[in-house]
Amino acid sequence: MSLKAFGIDPVDTVNDLSSILEALSVNSLGLKKAHHLLLLERLTMEERPSRLNGHLEADDIREILARMSFLDVGMSLTPNEVASLLGCSTRVVLDDIEWGRLHAIRAADRYLLPSWQFEFTSDGRSAKVITQQMEMIVAAIPPEIPAAFTRAIMTLDDPTLPRRGKDHLSPRDFLLSGGSARPVAATLLRYLEGSSERLFEIWNMA
Repeated sequence: MSLKAFGIDPVDTVNDLSSILEALSVNSLGLKKAHHLLLLERLTMEERPSRLNGHLEADDIREILARMSFLDVGMSLTPNEVASLLGCSTRVVLDDIEWGRLHAIRAADRYLLPSWQFEFTSDGRSAKVITQQMEMIVAAIPPEIPAAFTRAIMTLDDPTLPRRGKDHLSPRDFLLSGGSARPVAATLLRYLEGSSERLFEIWNMA
């Protein structure tokens, strides 16, 4: 599967993301967040992730942005596919997207649903959402944030979340273990918005 298969121009996509980063450079807080999220993405590219610090060269950023664009299209599902996995109609899935009960990204003229928000059976024939509090998670994700940034945050271990046993968990695994969506929403806001201003508004959705 490729970006072109969804009517998306790969070069334009990478250029758009680069423009976003350039615009952020006028704001030190925004640039710091963008740099941090790119480092998160680079960690997912390494067999043995290093510590979350360091300098990114221009070539690093281009490589990361290109990988982000292709990977997240390939790792996403169409509403029809999600409907089949959840055992419901496509109309129900589209309604859940519209009402903020499922997280979706726009690819050309269609929705795609990132796979991190689902837990799949061993045979891959069915799935369920990772938490019954998905509205809180969706509300904490700004619509303009590239999908790969959200995926990186949701799937990398987060030492700020309560442990299950001795191990740190990713926000996704924390939710799958029965954890509350509240600390995960706080994590998303901290990384994606750099602010907790909307935290209590989102927490009150529970």
